Amino acid sequence: MEYYELGFAKRKSTGSVDTDNIYGPGGRHMIGPDFGYKTFPADGHFIQFIDTAVFTSDRLTCELTVYFYYFLRPHQLSLLHKYYDLRYDPIIETNALDALKGVATQFSNREYVSKRDEISKVMESAIQERLGGACCLKDCTKSGPDKCIDNCKPYNQCDESDFGLFVDVKYFSLGQIDLPDEINERNLRTLTLHEENEREEFRQKAQIVRRGTDAEVSRIMNKANIVKNTAYQKRDLILSEARANASATVENARSEGLKHLYDELNIADNEKRATFDYLRTLKGKDNVHLMVNFDQLIAGHV
Repeated sequence: MEYYELGFAKRKSTGSVDTDNIYGPGGRHMIGPDFGYKTFPADGHFIQFIDTAVFTSDRLTCELTVYFYYFLRPHQLSLLHKYYDLRYDPIIETNALDALKGVATQFSNREYVSKRDEISKVMESAIQERLGGACCLKDCTKSGPDKCIDNCKPYNQCDESDFGLFVDVKYFSLGQIDLPDEINERNLRTLTLHEENEREEFRQKAQIVRRGTDAEVSRIMNKANIVKNTAYQKRDLILSEARANASATVENARSEGLKHLYDELNIADNEKRATFDYLRTLKGKDNVHLMVNFDQLIAGHV
């Protein structure tokens, strides 16, 4: 047996096949000199449907391309041999195509664009059920990579009619979907209109945001101007109060100083005090010079 083969012992002299024992890949088995092997592939069988025309739910057609592998079940190889012998491959391919065309009618042309992933899963399940049956895999588990198919029938409750065509379907892939030209044009117009609507919606939102931003900028600028003007007003008030307080302090100090001066000079006459204060004020001016005219007894400009 080669590493890629499964098989039964076959008597050379009579051509009879013993299906009670299944021999695995790559083994050397003692089956006697009058025996050979009737072999089946142990590796995957690759099937592809290229540009296959199917009907859709809207009574139109489209072309699909799908790929998948199927593997013979070693523990059911005797049943495969019983019903199909070595002529199983075209039967399996025909059943897979029927399952694909049957499930394809559940979806419209538009859904083939908008629900591609969902359709792929439905098609895979349909082909798996047609070829592998409704029975759970023999060694499947509740979770993990070997998880049982959803809603499958427990293996120990299955009979031959539940095993499908005695193969396991794996690695299904939905390839190119070719819709009719009028559908493509309609979808293109729909997508273009959708994109234009989204662009207009974004443009309107941008205008709203821009207006809101401008209003916010104006509000902040107005607030800044108010803060600035308030600060200037407070500054002017503080300066005015400071000048007033300074003038009052100077005047109070001057009054106190003059009082002290008059007391020290013993000037009690108010007229003399006023004259002295007037002369002192004139003396403090930069553009005034005092002189005494002993004839007229007056002070004047030089």
